[in-house]
Amino acid sequence: MGSALEPQCTGHSALGLDDDETSISARYRTHLCSRRLGQGQFSKAYTCWHKNAPETCFAMKVFSTEPGACEHALNEVEVLKLLGSHPRIIRLVESEGSCEEQELPMRVILELCEGGQLFDKLTEKGQYEEGEAAQVVQQLLEALEFMHGQGVMHRDLKLENVLLISRESDVDVKVCDFGIAKMSELHPCAEAPTTLDSVKPITMMRGVPRSTSFKGSHHYLAPELIFQEEYGPEIDVWALGVMTFGLLSGVLPFMSRDDDLRELYRKITRCELSFDSEAWEDKRHISRDFVRALLAIEPQSRPSASAAMKHPFLVQDETCELDINEEEDDEDDFGFSCYARSHSPIRIGFGEKWKKKK
Repeated sequence: MGSALEPQCTGHSALGLDDDETSISARYRTHLCSRRLGQGQFSKAYTCWHKNAPETCFAMKVFSTEPGACEHALNEVEVLKLLGSHPRIIRLVESEGSCEEQELPMRVILELCEGGQLFDKLTEKGQYEEGEAAQVVQQLLEALEFMHGQGVMHRDLKLENVLLISRESDVDVKVCDFGIAKMSELHPCAEAPTTLDSVKPITMMRGVPRSTSFKGSHHYLAPELIFQEEYGPEIDVWALGVMTFGLLSGVLPFMSRDDDLRELYRKITRCELSFDSEAWEDKRHISRDFVRALLAIEPQSRPSASAAMKHPFLVQDETCELDINEEEDDEDDFGFSCYARSHSPIRIGFGEKWKKKK
């Protein structure tokens, strides 16, 4: 999405026109020169309010009518309905439209986070102090723990898809943009009978989401995505590792010259991390260790969101302080595997897939 709180004046309301009195257009209001909150691949977001309660503002996403936009919107709505209310996940208010109604774009009303994108705040600050970064990461892990427990993986977790709740705080955040999130399939689950005569009803449960689709943003892709392997919620943990590195240093860990994707993917799949910049000079060993744990090459070596919340980086306790110049072992003192370098990638030709050396 684009810059936060960007004023726009298109000469007509972002709500559009609709004669149906029950429609969003009839029940919500926005300025003629709408305050645009941002813009994504398929949608633009504006502030709006209900005509009967103008004191409370919301965010309204207006989706385009181009191919893929409607499916993106419907997926986001379905995922947010499944997740319901969580303090670290954007709340769905209501939605309108369908893929059959080509003349009217889909519109989604969400709670409004006035602070804008975490990306913009990081750009403004340069970098976060360890304590501030730990607060943000803790909240994002709470969101991941909850959504993974509900059978959902985000698949596009990045600084641009995290919103600050208010202008007054740099650390209170919510995860947004679930357009390419993946829900696991429902499967029957029956409780074991407690007696010979008792019969437990069969309920439908969601398991761990898995996929093989290539989704996400280049700089946040986990190695298994680049290797085109089946993947699961561990890719969200990797993306959070990328974000944590960015919060603490002001730059992303994996970059390439001239947007060269081959170079970028090589660095990601080899986990070519460097903590040599000036930004890391005053950071504690446990901060670097936390980043390494989340950026383990092998998915099974990364901690789950629940396990990651037990890491001392998030405790911010002085008793956990280690010498920042201390030699770093491949296995830390807290049971987290720092590196998993059992494979290194090779590129066998432009346009062909990445493969692992045996």
